[in-house]
Amino acid sequence: IGDAGAIKLAEVLGPFALTHAEVVERRRLLLAEALGQARVTPKETKSPSKCPSSLHSSAAPDKQGKAPKKKELLRPEETRHPRKSPEPRAARGRDGKPSAQQKRNSEVPELAEPLHPLLEARQDQGSVILPGNRALLNLDLTYNRITERGLGAFLAALGGQQRQRQPGQEGLRCLGLEKNRIPPTSPALARLQELLPPAPSPKSQ
Repeated sequence: IGDAGAIKLAEVLGPFALTHAEVVERRRLLLAEALGQARVTPKETKSPSKCPSSLHSSAAPDKQGKAPKKKELLRPEETRHPRKSPEPRAARGRDGKPSAQQKRNSEVPELAEPLHPLLEARQDQGSVILPGNRALLNLDLTYNRITERGLGAFLAALGGQQRQRQPGQEGLRCLGLEKNRIPPTSPALARLQELLPPAPSPKSQ
């Protein structure tokens, strides 16, 4: 990999402007999202329908105008021990504790639907800018043909990452450029060490 390849790799790390086709696709996604939210309306509550009084009770009223009460015939054993209404019980193990399937179901969190990358773009001075890649933490480019020109592209990308860093977005933490065509006394190499976080000690690993 030479300077041309290093510049292309650095372009996706820092913020970059969307192309015309990507801007059109982003507008389509925003319109689809707006239409989807507009379709979500609260459920209509149905008022109880009025039915004739003859349908409420099939028993004929007595002389005093009161409906007779139904008498339920109980068995002798039911008078001593009334029957309890069955209630659904969750599946448990032999020892009465929740089963392994229940534990797995309770431990699995509900995953939110991921946001489309184009929806993370923002307007900036007439252009639509998309934040660079924040998932890549380690990039090893040792034993290549990168010079200070390619290193300058990485410096610009790392500077953009740090300026627009948000909680939960770490960005590049390790960039290996040993055995390239960069002199050890290069000021750009010293600047790179300042931008990257210090390497963890073996004990912390």
